[in-house]
Amino acid sequence: MYQLGLEWLLHWISEEFEGANQEISLRGYNNEFIQLPGDFAWKKPLSVDEIVNETCPVRRDLFISRKKKNISAKIKKGESTWGRIVGTLTEEYYSQLLNHFSELYLSDKDINYRFIKDEVDTFSNTFFNNQPIKERLILIDNLPEEKKINSSESIQNILKYSARNEVASFALDWILQNSIQFSEYKAKQAWKILCRPSYVRLTDRVGVTTDKQETVINPNSEISGISPNASPDLLLSQFKAIGDIKTGRALRHSHLLTCTGYALARESQLGAAGNTNIGVIFFVETQSFLPTTARSYFFVISDSLRREFIDKRDRVFNMLSNEVEPDVNEVTRETYCVHCKYVTLCDGDRR
Repeated sequence: MYQLGLEWLLHWISEEFEGANQEISLRGYNNEFIQLPGDFAWKKPLSVDEIVNETCPVRRDLFISRKKKNISAKIKKGESTWGRIVGTLTEEYYSQLLNHFSELYLSDKDINYRFIKDEVDTFSNTFFNNQPIKERLILIDNLPEEKKINSSESIQNILKYSARNEVASFALDWILQNSIQFSEYKAKQAWKILCRPSYVRLTDRVGVTTDKQETVINPNSEISGISPNASPDLLLSQFKAIGDIKTGRALRHSHLLTCTGYALARESQLGAAGNTNIGVIFFVETQSFLPTTARSYFFVISDSLRREFIDKRDRVFNMLSNEVEPDVNEVTRETYCVHCKYVTLCDGDRR
């Protein structure tokens, strides 16, 4: 894995991953590799997240959501958990942030770090004061203490602090990508050059797409088993890369498999023209009690990751094909269940 740390620095990617295409032989359009086994009784496609989720080791959560017919819609939807609320909140925040600064960088304003800080604060205040967002922040603070990791105030501070650095590094990346030498320019002059209206949008400069209409993927679901309308958070088409925004305490292996699933789905839809070689995890440490900058991880979506995703897909399809409900007593509650949305339902079935 190649970690970029605090900045995207995308101008390095082509060189660092130059041989990635030659390393990959298993593609989403290789039917012999991706074809679902024909003996599965379960035929409905699953989302990438449903396939790679690691909340429950026996996947009783997936069994409940997909096969339980005699429970109420409220229970089937599951409880609101800290991770679910904060995860979706973070995705929306960063998607809207990039769009906001895409348009801002088209202006001829004198942009420096102070300006970025003030703009991020203004954007954040508007975002967090939106009524649906405010309701989710209240949900965070109203969670029981044993299910709450951080307060809504801490989450807002983490996102604002991280956003200042990310927006600044996006701009820095574009400067470096176009070989502007800082030794030849004062910082203020470099920013002015960057912000001339004749230049394209910020996200276009660094090749990042966050628009859901552009990132949506519709694979051949009958063959791949992956649901249509799969939607990763980021697409970097010029680098043949696909990415997702993740939150929590640390990067997890399942995050890599999420990108792998999206890559296979994209290749299933587009064929060789959609070859996707690189995965990107934009990770925000929301469980920290001190504001930290986000981290960007780039990695090759290797054949071993592709095989692992397909193996995991086959295991969950096999589980759903079985009429026997997974035994919750095989799962250690304190290790796995605290933040599962079905914990109350499962607790009622524990011996």
